[in-house]
Amino acid sequence: MIAGAPLMEISPTGELVSYLADPHTCGIVTHEARYNSASDASNPTVLSTKESVRYVDGLSLPQTGNDIISWNRDAGTYDVMFSTFDFLDPVSDRGYLSDNGMNPYTDDCNGTETSLSDWTHLNSISVGAFDNYIISVRHLSAIMSISQATFEVEWTLSSEIASDFTFDSDSTKFFDQHAVIQSKSGDLMLFDNGNARAQYQGGSDFSRGLVLTMDYENKIASLKSELVGAYTDHEGSTYQLDSGNYITCFPAGDGGDFNGWLPGGQKEGYASETKVYEYDADGVEVRAKHARASGPDNKLRVVYHTGN
Repeated sequence: MIAGAPLMEISPTGELVSYLADPHTCGIVTHEARYNSASDASNPTVLSTKESVRYVDGLSLPQTGNDIISWNRDAGTYDVMFSTFDFLDPVSDRGYLSDNGMNPYTDDCNGTETSLSDWTHLNSISVGAFDNYIISVRHLSAIMSISQATFEVEWTLSSEIASDFTFDSDSTKFFDQHAVIQSKSGDLMLFDNGNARAQYQGGSDFSRGLVLTMDYENKIASLKSELVGAYTDHEGSTYQLDSGNYITCFPAGDGGDFNGWLPGGQKEGYASETKVYEYDADGVEVRAKHARASGPDNKLRVVYHTGN
């Protein structure tokens, strides 16, 4: 799966299988797309996220939140499952990037040039280990567990808004993360971009692959493993290999173009230099790969593939 506008399914040989065209000039279906193993096996759906704009009393700018969607690939349609507006408050639940985000939005939905506040920037949803969904709300530095049955919030782990968990140390706190996954044991794996880290903790900027051990009884998140690298202000990922090691991608550049797969498309996607590391549970580097491709300002995200 490739997330963006539009959302695409690509075969192992690089052929376009299906895609969900973006029907609007705003509210794009964007960010990560993941197979929904909790859906009907006879017609499995894909989870992704869609921008949603609302005007909120008490705030001068319209707020961009996110809807979680389920994409039916056979029908070429999607359903909205729930929204960040359902359980987060745009007035009180705010992070540093909610008001200092990187995206220069305008309110094309309403035919105006009004600036928008990129409030939540939800960037991933995946099926969790305990009949739940795990969502990553980047601009609130929040990871949330959502019940599959009721779509209600089960818990929140955050460095910026109210959190049901504490951290074993301030150094364990993450900021403005990407690609959150809950393992079968309940550990959380993520890429900690660290955009707001210096705002809260001082020091120099850095990013890292991060694995957290979650004590769900005592509500404590503890550092299990990390790989600290150069500062990457957006994107990135961390996954666990069958060996027990982890693979982390530190992407570089900005942008990305996959229009070469679309009918009438003009360009193929390409990536600028990116750095991919494999490291063990102690954070010791096992191997590294620096990849460079011609072309400006594009990047790559690595996903672990278990197939042959």
